[in-house]
Amino acid sequence: IPLPSLAEQRRIARRLERFQEERKSNLERSARAAHLVRGLHESLCQADGRVVRVGENLTLVRRAVSIDASKTYRQIGIYSFGKGIILRDPVPGAELNTLRYFEIPPDALVLSNIQAWEGAIAFSGEETRNTVGSNRFLSYLPLSGEADANYFRYFFLSRRGQQLIQKASPGTMVRNRTLGIRSFEDLKIPLPDVVEQRRIARLLDCAYGVIQRTRERQESFENLLGAAFHDAFGWAE
Repeated sequence: IPLPSLAEQRRIARRLERFQEERKSNLERSARAAHLVRGLHESLCQADGRVVRVGENLTLVRRAVSIDASKTYRQIGIYSFGKGIILRDPVPGAELNTLRYFEIPPDALVLSNIQAWEGAIAFSGEETRNTVGSNRFLSYLPLSGEADANYFRYFFLSRRGQQLIQKASPGTMVRNRTLGIRSFEDLKIPLPDVVEQRRIARLLDCAYGVIQRTRERQESFENLLGAAFHDAFGWAE
């Protein structure tokens, strides 16, 4: 193998060790932050409030889309474990399957009826305007100014909320665990006043935003470390 001078070998080793140490340190910080944020999430979603029926505060929105084979559509999906909405690449209507499709409105609680039991629950933002979802996705908007859809997202992603979702998703096999619309709307939850709902949702938005930035920082470290190995040896770790 090509062997540089001893001084150069030591310089390269010190440089790579610094990258490795920083990478490890960032991983540890990320893990601590994720643990703290999860604890905050669980704590905030223990808030007391009057016990209400979900269907008295949220309404299912079904704005049907008539698929035109010659037009282009962008579908959504939802990651499990509360990781948000997937925006799929636009495709011609001719390539969509035979399921029914509906608009996905912004500012809605959106659930996958086949995977909500494992955390496929999200809050839609402006990015979902002009997107569509199959009938497997349920979009709920507040019935009044007394409910905040983003708070409902966080509540149903907490352990307390997931227990209720699983109760409303009967079945013993993964593919049979479908969230029933009536069962979901009949769930009863403690609901703080809307000011408190929004405060909790804002706090968790900020907290999970920090987690996302630490993940992006970690990706940068991984890329930087790979580039350093390639620069030193002509290959990535």
